[in-house]
Amino acid sequence: MSSCLGNRSTCRGLKVWLAEDDMSERNTIEAMLRGARSRCPNCGEGALFRGYLSKVDQCAVCGEDYTHIRPADGPTFFVLCITCLMLIPAQFVTFRAAGDHIVTGLVILAMIMTAVTLVLLRPVKGAVIGLQWAGRDYHP
Repeated sequence: MSSCLGNRSTCRGLKVWLAEDDMSERNTIEAMLRGARSRCPNCGEGALFRGYLSKVDQCAVCGEDYTHIRPADGPTFFVLCITCLMLIPAQFVTFRAAGDHIVTGLVILAMIMTAVTLVLLRPVKGAVIGLQWAGRDYHP
């Protein structure tokens, strides 16, 4: 069994070629924070997204390639978990405040949860991209 380190190795059944300087340690927390701010995890200056959720292919400042990073459904799952955890207490408060107007309470709650989901999705996706970049979790 070969490791994923070195100039030429087999990692998860794929042949990878890495330069010696590419194996330097990457700060995971810093990369995730930069990604959450929609910035390049490598330099912290270039934009990470083109539009709302479409990631760029490479950083315009440092040239870091992002074509191999695919966050897939991870950010959506994390945002769904956060939103559902907030939904439970918010539902009790809304129904208590709405009284007999349950439909009004449901509409308000649905609008708030939609807004929370849209606000959280981009930073969470950026953080997941930063995590994948720092951990060299590349998918062909």
